Amino acid sequence: MPHIFIRLSKFVFILILPFFLVSGVSYNKEVLTYKNEYVLQATGNVENDLCGIATFEASLIETVNGSLISTLTLNLISSTEQGVNHSIRFLVSKENLKTGITKGTYFIARNPDSFINSFNGVFAYANIDKLGEFPLFARRGYIKIDSLTSHKLGGYLNVRFNSAEGKQVHLKGNFSVTK
Repeated sequence: MPHIFIRLSKFVFILILPFFLVSGVSYNKEVLTYKNEYVLQATGNVENDLCGIATFEASLIETVNGSLISTLTLNLISSTEQGVNHSIRFLVSKENLKTGITKGTYFIARNPDSFINSFNGVFAYANIDKLGEFPLFARRGYIKIDSLTSHKLGGYLNVRFNSAEGKQVHLKGNFSVTK
């Protein structure tokens, strides 16, 4: 009889042990939750967090005169269940950079001369339905790129937007995008 009890105890222990081992596993919830998503703190004329889906595209462009322009476009678009409908686009551009945009901090371009001849820095605009039909343009701030590969982009942004009507929105927060 004790033999059967010992074998039964071993069998039950072996079946239950994996459940105990798996239940103690920890993981980074933020990475799992925010894959291809973002949450930005907004202050100014909008006092809500802005969240949604993020996408990016990097490219290397050769101009007519043969110089190279590296660009990176980051698109932030509100999700359907989020209360503040918005779309935000950042264009990071750097002249004569053969390797493409790399890790680093890129500042808002004060007054880009033109988009035809390229510019160095960041140009950004935002459309936030709550503020009317006039777009907001980035006036100061930066984007810090912490990780960038052909399939992944991650970093932090801190940017102040102004509209022609004098409305202001300050956005800051992390973003993480995987293609």
